Amino acid sequence: FWSFYWDGTNTVYRYSSNYGVTWSTAAVAFKTTGVDKVSVWYDRSNQIVYAVGDTSSPSRNVVLQRGVVAPATHTITWAASDSTFQASLNSAASKNTFICKDASGYLWVLSSNLTNPGSPAQYDLSAFQSQAADSISSWRHSANMLDTDSNLNNVKGVVLPTGSGSSVWTVYGYDGN
Repeated sequence: FWSFYWDGTNTVYRYSSNYGVTWSTAAVAFKTTGVDKVSVWYDRSNQIVYAVGDTSSPSRNVVLQRGVVAPATHTITWAASDSTFQASLNSAASKNTFICKDASGYLWVLSSNLTNPGSPAQYDLSAFQSQAADSISSWRHSANMLDTDSNLNNVKGVVLPTGSGSSVWTVYGYDGN
């Protein structure tokens, strides 16, 4: 079992081989300090884990990592550096993120997006697809999810593969909807 969590400073992870009775020492998942609001997707067939999150410092970007899991040693070897891409039109902190991998090998990310920093601010939930299979280095905007932007920064969603091709399902909520 793997557990990823925020320790107050970073997103860390641990491994347990005995159903959570004992756990490994915590290790940091991102090279960037302070990444929280993290989503993790595990590709069991290729033994690759993907993670996306944001920091509490306002920016337009989200932070991604890709790691290779070694089941025999219960370790993850992460990429030498984090990858980022612009997920918000304007700088915002602690963007809600979610990641998955579709049946064709492309990654999908949902992220809250500050579309207008005015008063009141307006937010949307944006979907992005990787431009290459198994890659976190290059992304394209796919769609905004909300018909009308929200005045509250509470847009959250999940994205899941449909089982074939590059199609995905999204489930999201905002303003109590």
